Amino acid sequence: AVVSTQSTRDVPEALPILVTEETVRNNIPELKFLLYWATVSPPKAISLLSKTYQSHPLVIQYAVRVLRSFPAETIIFYVPQLVQSLRYDKTLLVEDYLADAAKNNELLSHQIIWNIQTYT
Repeated sequence: AVVSTQSTRDVPEALPILVTEETVRNNIPELKFLLYWATVSPPKAISLLSKTYQSHPLVIQYAVRVLRSFPAETIIFYVPQLVQSLRYDKTLLVEDYLADAAKNNELLSHQIIWNIQTYT
C-alpha cells in the first residue's frame, strides 16, 4: 500500500513509489493524487507514456501536464520518444498535446512531422 500519498505529492522523487506497473495494473485509488503531484523531468514524464503503464488515464494526464509545463525548446529534444509513445496512448492526450505544442512553435512542428513520417 502507498503510505501517506497526500503528504508526499510535493516530492517528485516519490513518484516511482506511487506509479509502478503493479499499482497501475491494480488501479489503486491513490493514483488520483497524480492530478496534483509535483512536476518531474521530461524524461521521467515520457517514461510514464510507455506500454508498461497501460495507457492509464491518470498516468497519461499527469505526464502530459508535466510536458506542458516545459517550453517547446526543451520538449524538442524528446520528440522521437513522444512520437513513439503515440502507439500506446489510447486516450489521445499525447496526440492532442503534440498538436497543441506544434501550433505554437514552427521548429517543433517540423520535428514532429519529420518524426511521424520517419518512425510510423
